[in-house]
Amino acid sequence: MSRIVASLVAMLAIGINTGVTETLINIEEAAEVSALVMHLDSPAAGRIFARVCDDCELLTLRANSKTRIKRGQKFLSLDQAAALKAKGATVLFNPSTLRITRIIFWN
Repeated sequence: MSRIVASLVAMLAIGINTGVTETLINIEEAAEVSALVMHLDSPAAGRIFARVCDDCELLTLRANSKTRIKRGQKFLSLDQAAALKAKGATVLFNPSTLRITRIIFWN
């Protein structure tokens, strides 16, 4: 069984020519923010400043009413998320629009 798995991994590593020439499109990027601070522009819109990596530029990410925010098993509103000062979270966003799609609080 382990030989079969090793063979499959090797085939994937070297690539299999399937004739498919699709392009991989990055539709979501993530930033891990150790102390998330959301600035509300209105009850339905907010901003978060974040970096994708330590050396990357500071991005202004925008949240709106379509942004899904989760802490544990509960979904939160923008107001509730903004009230959680300095909590760590993963912020997922569309890299072409910088619109936040999801925020997942770590605790």
